[in-house]
Amino acid sequence: MLPSLLVPVSSNIMKILIAEDDNVPRTVLARVLRKNGHEVVEAINGNEAWQVLQQPDPPKIVILDWMMPEMDGPEVLRRVRVQQTDRPTYIIMLTVKDDKDHIIAALASGANDYLTKPFDAGVLGLRVEVGVRLVEMQLRQHEQRAHAQRLRVEFDQRVAELQDALTSGTEKLHRSLAEQHELAARLLIVREEERLCIARQLRDSLGQRLAELQVDLMWMDRHLQTNQVTDRSLISGRITTMLHAVEYLTEQIRTIHASLQTGT
Repeated sequence: MLPSLLVPVSSNIMKILIAEDDNVPRTVLARVLRKNGHEVVEAINGNEAWQVLQQPDPPKIVILDWMMPEMDGPEVLRRVRVQQTDRPTYIIMLTVKDDKDHIIAALASGANDYLTKPFDAGVLGLRVEVGVRLVEMQLRQHEQRAHAQRLRVEFDQRVAELQDALTSGTEKLHRSLAEQHELAARLLIVREEERLCIARQLRDSLGQRLAELQVDLMWMDRHLQTNQVTDRSLISGRITTMLHAVEYLTEQIRTIHASLQTGT
């Protein structure tokens, strides 16, 4: 009977690959891992283990025997480590070779841990739990990086949207300023046209009437100085004509004044 393992069970069920050509230790390993709630995948040689690791969603923890047919553990380890991934597989090398040179060789090749046979079930459970926690930590880091990447993408998109909005706003502002400049230029033209129109009115209408008044006044002055006026009705008529001219001039001045005030 296997000893009870006094190790905390991970909150995640981990898929674990056991690559061992010896049926007895492979069975024991599988039993210990399943007791801790993990999903176990078994391979009886290195080539079979490598094929499992090539499948979608492969096990992230591997207990890898050193000596196996078709492909030994170090070769499987080498192939796994040359793969490009941001979630590397946690590999525990399992072997009867317990000398320092083999331990150093395994760890130098990329193994995360090293366990000798025959193994203690409690020690195995603890070491696997270390691997589980490390894999879970890597998973959290991967999710955090993915979340950070999504935030960066969203941030970049928002910045791009704001830049587009700013560019659009700037273009609208430029168009508005151009329209204002065009409107101001048109207003100057209209004012100049109004000035010329008023000048023509003063010249054509008011100027003519003032000239007529001047003629009448000169006529009256000449006749009064020479005492040639014998018919007072004639002077009265001239005065009436002049009064009408003054009234006309007054009305024209009011019209022009009102036009300047209203801008029409």
